[in-house]
Amino acid sequence: MDRRTGLILTAAAVAVAIFTCAPGAWAEDSPDTSLAARELRPGAWALQFQGRGYSILGDFTGTGLSFKRHWSPRSALRFGLDITHSSQRIDDTNSEAYSDTTRSGSSSYAYDMRSSSVGVAFQYLCYPRARRNPSPFFGIGPFVSIWSDRDVSANSHTSQGSTVESGQIDARHGVSVGVTGNVGMEWFVARGVSLVAQYDLTIQYRPSARDQQRAQGSQYGDASLQHDTQTSRVWDLGMKSVGLALSLYF
Repeated sequence: MDRRTGLILTAAAVAVAIFTCAPGAWAEDSPDTSLAARELRPGAWALQFQGRGYSILGDFTGTGLSFKRHWSPRSALRFGLDITHSSQRIDDTNSEAYSDTTRSGSSSYAYDMRSSSVGVAFQYLCYPRARRNPSPFFGIGPFVSIWSDRDVSANSHTSQGSTVESGQIDARHGVSVGVTGNVGMEWFVARGVSLVAQYDLTIQYRPSARDQQRAQGSQYGDASLQHDTQTSRVWDLGMKSVGLALSLYF
């Protein structure tokens, strides 16, 4: 997605959010004494503990701590810190047998991946049905994060007394700046306590740097080394995630 398209989509989302939460945009719900009506009040604060993943059934790889303040039952501002981390390690060894029993061989493979990021985000939240429990909401706002990825792989193959080894290190790091929109539901389970589920979609600009190192050698002293560096700047639409949160109101 190019820069112009990203800016147009962002402006459209902001316009929809402002129009939907404007006074009079929705008919007033009849007054009630539900948990939602008591907590979603002007001046209310909430502390949210969040977990985030990239699919509904997948592992949660991110955590967050946010504060939310309502200036009306339908409008709130949320700001907080997000931390994500994921890792994976693979170790595999195979033995090879030949019809000629005097020959044998083996191979091994190791892979280690680590990814992490730290970011801050601000969001404007709209509750079009603030007196309902559970209460639907949607939001939009900017974010900035610093991230890094590192992949390390190693291969070894032995056959007829000869061993060849190779390895690669792929390191990437950068800064992401963009806008996140979300839709979700908040369910008030007790006085001052709610559970939140939301789906996020992010438009972001990602300048980054990449450093790759490749090496190969044998027991006879033959060796080669390659080193490449790259930089890139891309617009990305499609960073989707699912989040769950616990909110404490005060």
